[in-house]
Amino acid sequence: MKYEKLYKSLFSISLVFNSLLSILFLSILIWSSIQKQYLSVSVTIAALTFVALFIAFIGVLLMMKRRESDVLVMWAVVLSIGRLLAVLIGAFSLMSADTFKQEDRKIEDDVIKWMEYRKLIVIAFCILYFPLFLIELFVLNRYQITSRGELKVSHQPLTPGPIEAEKPMPLISANP
Repeated sequence: MKYEKLYKSLFSISLVFNSLLSILFLSILIWSSIQKQYLSVSVTIAALTFVALFIAFIGVLLMMKRRESDVLVMWAVVLSIGRLLAVLIGAFSLMSADTFKQEDRKIEDDVIKWMEYRKLIVIAFCILYFPLFLIELFVLNRYQITSRGELKVSHQPLTPGPIEAEKPMPLISANP
């Protein structure tokens, strides 16, 4: 396959970005708790959910390396969608904060409040995260990881074949 290396590199970039994002979320949560700053519940839950789903996603990818299973691919897709929802919930909760007057806050003082007052950074982050999410879903949909660590093309037709009519099952059996 001529695009296999491109897909592998894009998937790797997506994994690196998600791991950096998990580290960023954990560092913000730890820094805020050390500074004894107020964290909104929705931001905290969204960040912890993202980290937990990313760790589960890595676990599913490692299990996919050991055995080929469509169920594991589906779990990886579900965990990816869950991470996207966690990012969107966190972004919406940051953007919905009451920030009518602009205060000049330093990032060292309060990271969450700094991000609440700079809504364009949150919007730009979501715009950058969404294509990486789509790349990840595309690679998971198109390829499976074999036991040797290689991506292989799934041999499923892109269009369904002719549909064969099945005989309807009788509701009541004729033979008692």
